[in-house]
Amino acid sequence: MMTTCRFPLNQFNTVILSFLTLLISLVSCIPFQGEFLPLKSVFTIENPAICSFDTIRFVNESSNEVYCKWYFSGGEPHYSESKRPQVVYVATGNYPVKLVVENHFGEKDSVTQMITVTQGIEEVRIEYENLWICGSRPDLIPLWYVNDRLDDTDYICIDPINAVYRLRVKTEEGCLSPFSNIIIVDWIY
Repeated sequence: MMTTCRFPLNQFNTVILSFLTLLISLVSCIPFQGEFLPLKSVFTIENPAICSFDTIRFVNESSNEVYCKWYFSGGEPHYSESKRPQVVYVATGNYPVKLVVENHFGEKDSVTQMITVTQGIEEVRIEYENLWICGSRPDLIPLWYVNDRLDDTDYICIDPINAVYRLRVKTEEGCLSPFSNIIIVDWIY
């Protein structure tokens, strides 16, 4: 013989049952914040050319992360927790860049990408005796700036009216040098 237990349906049980029904209906209408949103680590590099001595800008484009950490082998700094770190590589070569991201639930995802750092230009100096700057390196393209505007001619013609000349050079890979020292021309006879 089977025994059935019955509970009296009093006002307290009715309130509890109503509360549970309401709670279930509310929870079913609100999506769970991490359930359908996968964690994915992704990054890009803003620089068109990766050159030694240049500041390389990395961008974290990951989805659904709350924390990130970068690892830059051979770069300075060696690691960062910024979403957009800036890194300098002094030596040429192939280097791994690793990004690790974490979500609210402690889940982690990572991506590693190899980058190739080509020879950049650390410094350009103008010697007053010899304005032929790129003669020893035919792979360098001179970019003359006159009064802070790029002069797109193939040669430089010293203008006798107060002018400031600066030089940058660009490699065939697209690496740009810093600006040279300044030549100030007051007048020429």
